[in-house]
Amino acid sequence: MRNEGADGKPVKGMLKLPLWWLGLLLNVGGELGNMLAYGFAPASVVAPVGSVGVVANEVIAVLFLKEPFRWRDAAGLVAIVGGVVLIIVAVPEDPVDLNAVVLQREYYARPAAYGYLIGLWCAVVLFLVHVEPRYAQKSVLVWLLLCSMISSTTVIAARGFSSMLTQAVGGDCAGAHCVGDELFPPCRLTLAHYLFWVLLAIIVTTAIWSAYFLNRAMMIFGNTEVVPVYYCTFTLASIVGGGVVYREFSGMPWQQWLQFLAGVALALGGVLAITSGRGKSARGGGAVLPEPSEQEQPAELPAPEAGRGRRAERVARARAHNQAARRPFAR
Repeated sequence: MRNEGADGKPVKGMLKLPLWWLGLLLNVGGELGNMLAYGFAPASVVAPVGSVGVVANEVIAVLFLKEPFRWRDAAGLVAIVGGVVLIIVAVPEDPVDLNAVVLQREYYARPAAYGYLIGLWCAVVLFLVHVEPRYAQKSVLVWLLLCSMISSTTVIAARGFSSMLTQAVGGDCAGAHCVGDELFPPCRLTLAHYLFWVLLAIIVTTAIWSAYFLNRAMMIFGNTEVVPVYYCTFTLASIVGGGVVYREFSGMPWQQWLQFLAGVALALGGVLAITSGRGKSARGGGAVLPEPSEQEQPAELPAPEAGRGRRAERVARARAHNQAARRPFAR
């Protein structure tokens, strides 16, 4: 359904289009499903598996938008699927139930965890104060690295929040539970604990903040440049954050490390293969305006000599007027 008139302008506003609302609801539903996935699998698995969305986008673009399907697209799809399989097989499952007490005592209180988070946010502040004002509009990596560092905090918080939410739905609020030597009343390990709401606030704040920087990058740089680079930086930041805070790689033998690294490389390579070579869009999503030529620029009038005042300026104008008046008679 096209929403363009004869003059090329939209006939209706976006808020009046049912298809726009449907797309928005589907997008929100997909993001909620992605967040809940962190309650069932490690972050180092969920983040790279997000490359499956690139596969779905490619299928939709070919079938409905009639975009050409290239050989590199086929190779990219195969690489993504193979990489996702290797990642799922390599990363071991975490049998620990992540409730509020376990998260506080066994994960967030570790020096490696809070040391990593402190270092991460020191890097964010450094980027905001020093790097972004100087280099943001020169390199696509500045805003995308900033966005990825903030988004990795979203992933870390979503891992704990979603785990507590699934436990609350699964029976934590049905009765009392014992953790170690302590007995906790219903919901005290999930919904009734302050950590649940703190993590939710962190998710909302960092998600909005990272989306702000991502939108700024898309306004300045082309989408074909932003999308693959952001996927790579976000995936790597999420893997490192989840691995450090939740010890997702502890006890992995070197064979599984090789499988995991190969899977990540295949998934990233597949995304780059699909998104590259499609023609670089203009920066800011619009046409680049040509610079005015020298003929179009008005000639500058010579400034009057300093110290002469208004009288010197009137004399100079009178001389210029007399010279212009005598030109038609000059031979």
